[in-house]
Amino acid sequence: MKSKRHIIYKTDHLKDGVSWTSGLAGVIRLLTWETETALGISKTQLQKRVLDHVFESCENEILSKEKFDAIVSQLETKTRLEIESATAENLYDKPKKGILINPIEAQRRIRLFSEEFLNKEFDVFMSLLPSSVLSDYLSLHFNISRESQWSIIGSSNDFEASTDMKFMYMDTLAYAHNTSALVALELKMDSDIGKDQILKYCFMAAYLEFKGFIAKDTTFHILIVGNDSSLTDELSSLRSEAAQQLQNKEYPRKKISYREIESLVPLAETHLHSIDIKNTTWQEFGDHFNKLKQEIPNHGHSESLFKLIEGFLTSLEIKHSRKQKGRIYLSKLKDN
Repeated sequence: MKSKRHIIYKTDHLKDGVSWTSGLAGVIRLLTWETETALGISKTQLQKRVLDHVFESCENEILSKEKFDAIVSQLETKTRLEIESATAENLYDKPKKGILINPIEAQRRIRLFSEEFLNKEFDVFMSLLPSSVLSDYLSLHFNISRESQWSIIGSSNDFEASTDMKFMYMDTLAYAHNTSALVALELKMDSDIGKDQILKYCFMAAYLEFKGFIAKDTTFHILIVGNDSSLTDELSSLRSEAAQQLQNKEYPRKKISYREIESLVPLAETHLHSIDIKNTTWQEFGDHFNKLKQEIPNHGHSESLFKLIEGFLTSLEIKHSRKQKGRIYLSKLKDN
């Protein structure tokens, strides 16, 4: 089957332009087609190297160059057929597991189904939002000062190495130093909240405060953004479970000593008692910013904000949840 190039953002005329999120999609194209940038060697070289290692380990087996080349050719044929079998006929076809795929299929899966890629788009979006706009949104869920000036921190190697915090994987943090406010944004598309997620977040806030990465007595909030609001009824039980885990000394253990994690217990417990946890949906998130977009002129000094919101919502609307068997956001408001 020939590789089918599904169109995610259709270009009808160049005057219409494309979303800024297409630029991030271009990074996927770069990495999937030019795998040498990620592996250090090409896919063909990798395949031959694996065969070399296999035959080197067969001490009694001596292969001629002709025989080796024949095996390589057979492997290439089998690989091609396997990759072709993974080609999706329709844009939202469920990805086939356990088989090799080509770069086109990889891009489809990442752009439509990947929660991790959505996280990266979200980080860029939040980083470029004016602080007043972000404060207005967060104020829908928490008691947030209008004067807050926000820094956005996404999960990255740089952040992990800088903080040396390896026991906790987070999605996005919004921190306002001038008002001592920290908001953890936990993004969900198909995955569930981990049983120890809330406690880990409390230890994260304790760690950042203890190490001087945030101000002392910072107010900590968690906003969970998911597909539906069913989690809202479970928030109190999540806090209770975290309290029980803390009492049972079920602390995070990944790459942190017991002595160090135990020193954070008093601060973690303080955050657990005071933390405000809320749940919202991608539909509600999108509706808020879509409504805001309608009120912003798409020219002059407001043009960048208009394009920022429009671009993220364009990408958000194509995201597909396999769990709920549909897109996570549908635009209800029409552009003027």
